[in-house]
Amino acid sequence: MIREFQRDDINKVADIWLDTNIKAHNFIPAEYWKSNFKSVKEALLLAEVYVYEYDTEIQGFIGLNVRRHIVGGTYRTLISVQNPLRLCRTGICRSLSAG
Repeated sequence: MIREFQRDDINKVADIWLDTNIKAHNFIPAEYWKSNFKSVKEALLLAEVYVYEYDTEIQGFIGLNVRRHIVGGTYRTLISVQNPLRLCRTGICRSLSAG
């Protein structure tokens, strides 16, 4: 299911962000991502973010900018939610309530 991000999701979403960036960009020292962790958490709380949940566990997330373009997300999200991602690109995310 895709749903809107809630404040209580912040730790899980930020952990996914950190883990994914460390793995996807292993040519960049992990300390770089860790040093930006707090700033990213603060930015996520202000952004339009949707999470993908499976069996009540957050598997991934996507963030949208003011033009509703995808500006952040995770590899897991891209693999698991390809069709809903297309919906978000067209601006339908706000109407999603259950998966």
